[in-house]
Amino acid sequence: MERGERMFRDELQAAMALTMLCRRAGIESHEDEMRGELLWTERGPTCRARAMLEQWIPLDEPDRTILKAASALWNGRHRPPASDLMQLRDERRVDVMSLITAEREGPGAVDRWIGERRKEVGAAPTR
Repeated sequence: MERGERMFRDELQAAMALTMLCRRAGIESHEDEMRGELLWTERGPTCRARAMLEQWIPLDEPDRTILKAASALWNGRHRPPASDLMQLRDERRVDVMSLITAEREGPGAVDRWIGERRKEVGAAPTR
């Protein structure tokens, strides 16, 4: 997939931020990472993430919306459709919108976003 303009420092930072977004939503856990069942790597969405997006793996719609948002950020489109975001509970919508804001502000803001969520989630992405 061709990517648009992004403000992440690099693919590793993008993967860490998108992993944290998925962890905060409960779609991916530290235990998933330990088993090698990641949704995102520095190469982009994994086969598991793509299967969830394509509905080959059952997933409720709010979780699929988080994955769509992560995919949009990875691809440099910055914003998932507003209609999708409105389906999310407030805390999930805040996570997506605050990551979009951080990504636009640049790599330092993304580092802060990851750090703040790392404290809340516990175990951090180890990549």
